Amino acid sequence: MNCIDNFLNSDYNTTLKYFDGTNIPKIKLIDNQVYKVIESDKSSMAKSGIIFLEPLAMEYVRRKGLPAPTVMGMEENENIAIFVTQKITGYNGNELLKLDPNLEGILREKALDLKTLYSNIGIDREMHLKDLIFDIKDGELLGAIPVDFERIKTNEKLDTQLLVQIANEMGIDLSNIIKDDDFDKRGKML
Repeated sequence: MNCIDNFLNSDYNTTLKYFDGTNIPKIKLIDNQVYKVIESDKSSMAKSGIIFLEPLAMEYVRRKGLPAPTVMGMEENENIAIFVTQKITGYNGNELLKLDPNLEGILREKALDLKTLYSNIGIDREMHLKDLIFDIKDGELLGAIPVDFERIKTNEKLDTQLLVQIANEMGIDLSNIIKDDDFDKRGKML
């Protein structure tokens, strides 16, 4: 998959989100896939030095059996780093709240449940409604999938062996964070 060419050569009608205060695309939807430029200055990547930390975290969460976007590809050059996920069908939490303010309690409850589940596998992150896509069928809330993994942290429950295995499979260099044998015991990445 040529992520960078697809992103740069697609038309502006595919743009879902721009960098703050600019007309520079940050996220595009192309052929039912979401292309995202990695913001190296404002994410967990800036702290860890791992360019593809966000897709690595997504794959880790999926392998632990929790909901996360499916990573389809990653690519970087000297100017840009992009990763691609499969588009998630559903409704953004903030949009649902605008449509029906009575849903706030159940949406926030689901967000809190996800936060707890993620923490139990070693990933600490806020679950803001704006970063959740909810699956609703026949008026029933079936679940939610977090879509923004920029500001994650890890805790002692992180399965570092699995994380390293996934990183190796994805071709992600973890040498910036794995400096000693104590890494497996600490489970701290960020």
